[in-house]
Amino acid sequence: MRLAICLTAAFSLSLSAAHADTRPMEIADLLKVRHVSGLAVSPDGSSVAYGLTKMRDILAGEDNGSADRHLYLATAQNETRAFVIGSLRVSSIAFDPAGKHITFLAKMPTDSHTALYEIPVDGGNQRVLYSHSASIYGYAWAPDGKTVYFTASSAEDADEKALRKKGFNARIYEEGRKANTLWRLDVSSREPRAEQLKIDGHPTSLDVSPDGKTIAVAIAPTPHIDDDLMKRRFHILSGKSGKVRQVVETPGKVGAFQFSPDGKAFALIAGVDKHDPAATTLYGGRIGKDDLSILRTGNFAVADIDWMTNGQIAALIHEGEGSRIELLSADGNVLVTKPQAGHVAHDIDSANNVIAASMSAPSHPRALFVTAGDTMIRWTDHNEWTKAISFAESDSYTYTARDGQSISGVLTQPLKRKRNRRVPLIMMVHGGPEAHDSNGWNTSYGDPVQIAAGKGYATFQPNYRGSTGRGTAFSKQHQNDYAGKEFNDLVDGIKALVDDGLVDEKRVGITGGSYGGYASAWAATKLTEHFAASVMFVGISNQISKFGTTDIPNEMYLVHSRAWPWEDWQNMIDVSPVTYAGQSKTPTLILHGEDDTRVHPSQSYEMYRNLKLRSAAPVRFVTYPGEGHGNSKASARIDYAHRLLRWMDHFLIEQEKTLPPMKLDALAQQVLNGKKE
Repeated sequence: MRLAICLTAAFSLSLSAAHADTRPMEIADLLKVRHVSGLAVSPDGSSVAYGLTKMRDILAGEDNGSADRHLYLATAQNETRAFVIGSLRVSSIAFDPAGKHITFLAKMPTDSHTALYEIPVDGGNQRVLYSHSASIYGYAWAPDGKTVYFTASSAEDADEKALRKKGFNARIYEEGRKANTLWRLDVSSREPRAEQLKIDGHPTSLDVSPDGKTIAVAIAPTPHIDDDLMKRRFHILSGKSGKVRQVVETPGKVGAFQFSPDGKAFALIAGVDKHDPAATTLYGGRIGKDDLSILRTGNFAVADIDWMTNGQIAALIHEGEGSRIELLSADGNVLVTKPQAGHVAHDIDSANNVIAASMSAPSHPRALFVTAGDTMIRWTDHNEWTKAISFAESDSYTYTARDGQSISGVLTQPLKRKRNRRVPLIMMVHGGPEAHDSNGWNTSYGDPVQIAAGKGYATFQPNYRGSTGRGTAFSKQHQNDYAGKEFNDLVDGIKALVDDGLVDEKRVGITGGSYGGYASAWAATKLTEHFAASVMFVGISNQISKFGTTDIPNEMYLVHSRAWPWEDWQNMIDVSPVTYAGQSKTPTLILHGEDDTRVHPSQSYEMYRNLKLRSAAPVRFVTYPGEGHGNSKASARIDYAHRLLRWMDHFLIEQEKTLPPMKLDALAQQVLNGKKE
């Protein structure tokens, strides 16, 4: 057997077979999920402010829209209360240096743009701390408690605004985007005033040194997403003048940055070179010195960091399908390891040597955990509804690919299985491919893992070649090999599951978004004999036209293709699913947001038209107005989940040969009659 069990015995028991008083998870339950994120530990370490994300429950009559994010404060285990709730989305949650107020960004119903707010920790109403002439995107407090540095969008000038109101709304592609601006704000006076710090480029995230004299700002040369991904660098600036004192010359992508407690050094997550698909290596540097040293690297990913008061660095490590928190010395030596058996940590924050983390498990969404000695104690439970749900078992599953490479992923068993009965499989392929699936809460509108388990499916989320969590060398293995070994890993995963007697090889479906959509398109065409159903979401169908329509061509070249299309046109044709559309026998559902700039909707139009003209296999194409590279609004997410699962049911369980009905009658009844599943 290739099954690698990662859960503790106690946790496994909590995931065991369905009880008489519980039920399988349903699509409507997706609207009940509450996730903790955006943690901020108070300066004295006694409390944690955090964001709680919830979708609009359109099936219960709430207005459609993107997820709301509320502000909560936890002071102890099971001691938490809401501070700011409603139809809004808070972000950039922090405490002021005195710990008396929680500050955050939000656009209230009366606001014309996102403003900086504060609310007393002891209770009371939120108030505007500062409203700028344009939306504030990010901020950081100086230790004096009087100064705030922030980035903001460029304000629209009066002429542009007047012309737009008269219908002159032409858009200039790429050139029309304006860079963010950088400001220093004095909040000590009754009427706070902001002064712009003139810089070259597009500023985003920032950090303030402990003495308040310098700031570190991530700056890209332009606001284009391609430059933000590949050319963004941290600049050390004078907090008074904005003059650049140092540029941290990292060679590739960058992630989190933090000053050391004494302000003489810094820690930074970055790529090892310009071809590194993701920033997963921890570096250290000195202020005023150009040399960087690697503090932590290996066959894992450094996902988040926080420099603690005692001079140690708390590092969140993702390895394979699991995670751990490590305490490192300033030079990168591992001092303490805090494993999370049965859980996965997603982000961390600390103050006064107290560490908080948002953590999840296959049976519960992200919750707040706080250190207690050598362990992490769960403080919150915003998902009481999960106690009525029977959850299927999820474990790490490892197999050997045809060339000897070890591949792993998350395997979730069907909730009920008759002994020795092979079951249908849905392979759910993550995007990127510089990402990975962990054995935490994996159920979403695009990956309805536990919902599928309740219907009798096994699901497998492979961390195929190109994924993170296994080190840089592994994530580079897909480069200059589009649709090669990376997608052979998917077929080899099916073979392993079949050989282990778990799944029915005649009833295998595949789905995924973005690069996972590319995998789903490739599976439906070039690998059609292995897949009885495919659902392609915002996916790639033509590698040549993808280059010409995406907003990340340089990122594609540097960390994926490693060659421009014009250097080998034929190769790009050979790794494009449309090339093999004529041989497809796989029923394919294609879905795409109409406003997608990452993978242009034309990729799905091409896929649909080629399958329609050249194949007899059933095909359907659905677009979502107002949605981009992934669905953000509740209605689009629920619609997507229904279409995905009905497609799989129709062709894998019912084994039909023709298209299912176009309308979603069951969903229509729920929405129009206010009834849930």
